[in-house]
Amino acid sequence: MHMRYEFIAIGTVALLERLSEETENEVLQTQMDVFLSSMENDEEEVAAKLDRDIIDWSNALDIGSAMDKTFKGTSAYPMYLAILKHIALIPSNPFTR
Repeated sequence: MHMRYEFIAIGTVALLERLSEETENEVLQTQMDVFLSSMENDEEEVAAKLDRDIIDWSNALDIGSAMDKTFKGTSAYPMYLAILKHIALIPSNPFTR
């Protein structure tokens, strides 16, 4: 799942959609279909784990809100906050030290 998220982050889904329209290779089409199907299944699994029916996976506020509700009041909440604090340290400009 993590590797798939990395591929999604670099624009693989848009590339697969474009390639899917142009390819006649059945083996390649099958692999692209498996990738996209697995992606959808993973999103449903994560949404179920977060106990949320509808999460806009392209909206950080939706994801963050669902995660906050999931972790609040649990022993994992301090670790969740620590992760958010570390993320806050990431510079918005990758060339900034």
